[in-house]
Amino acid sequence: MKIHLVDGTYELFRSYYGAPRASAPDGAEVGAARGLLATLLLLLREEDVTHVGVAFDHTIESFRNELFGGYNRYTWAENIWQWIAPVPLAARTALAAGIQRVSAATWRRMFDFIAPVTPKRLKQQMPVTKLLKMSDLLNAESREAVYQRLISHWKQPLSVVTDAVEPSVTATDASVTPSGSAMS
Repeated sequence: MKIHLVDGTYELFRSYYGAPRASAPDGAEVGAARGLLATLLLLLREEDVTHVGVAFDHTIESFRNELFGGYNRYTWAENIWQWIAPVPLAARTALAAGIQRVSAATWRRMFDFIAPVTPKRLKQQMPVTKLLKMSDLLNAESREAVYQRLISHWKQPLSVVTDAVEPSVTATDASVTPSGSAMS
């Protein structure tokens, strides 16, 4: 057995500046991602390699936060829950419904309209996406529900695959140990 542990931040930085540029069909730059995957595949091709682990710096806000669903979501879940929990569920549900009733295109026009007068410190990347995601969190009934909604693109992940079972994880089930086994 041979295991490689990779500094993902360093390798991604190296790929960003060293790998050939490439674009996805929608025009998004994918050269760095291709370079990182090529490096990982090269490591996996080595003789006797059974595992490759990749770790990223946790203090850097970047696209990794969106690519890897649980990357920083446990801390966000706690912060969001502390912010929304004091507000009655009925009020949060009504607010969420009001936000979702307005189309994304309309929200985008509103954000574009106020952009010239919005202070720089308050400007956000993808404000409509963030607003609509937050509205999905408002009617969560627990900290665990907030976390589940943050780590998944689907409101009901178990409905995506027929007869699927969501494994228990330490973030949502205190009886599960860090190794993944249930405590007796």
